[in-house]
Amino acid sequence: MWALWSGIRYYKGFVSYKGSKLHVDFYDGDKYFYDLKDAMVTVIPDVLSKPSHIHVGTRVIARFRKRKHYYSGVVRVLDDTDLKVPRFTVLFDDGDKEVNTIDDLRVLHVKKDAGMLVNAIFLQPICVIYYCPLFLALVSRNSVTK
Repeated sequence: MWALWSGIRYYKGFVSYKGSKLHVDFYDGDKYFYDLKDAMVTVIPDVLSKPSHIHVGTRVIARFRKRKHYYSGVVRVLDDTDLKVPRFTVLFDDGDKEVNTIDDLRVLHVKKDAGMLVNAIFLQPICVIYYCPLFLALVSRNSVTK
């Protein structure tokens, strides 16, 4: 899974414990505790999205210049001339741009209001309760194998 560390940077780690807070251990040895009510925005399962789920305007985290961590941004251009390997131009929140494939993107969900999560542009509900069991199962399942 990927977790927000600072500003717009997301680092790879795993959930070590879920109690009143979500305990995340990063692979570099750092640890951080996330409030459960914010975890679906700050902790992202390391699950590939389908290209059909990513459109211009979708909030994502994406790799920049093949660095180990990801940055948050918005898909600005979709190049689907090669249907097997579509490319997405991401405008990062700090103003940088990069072209990525689906392998280097994860959809970033944003909080709309109490308990409702949506993708920023399309306002599609993702989960209507704070403690979405599917989300926590995906985080836990994917963290164990990484």
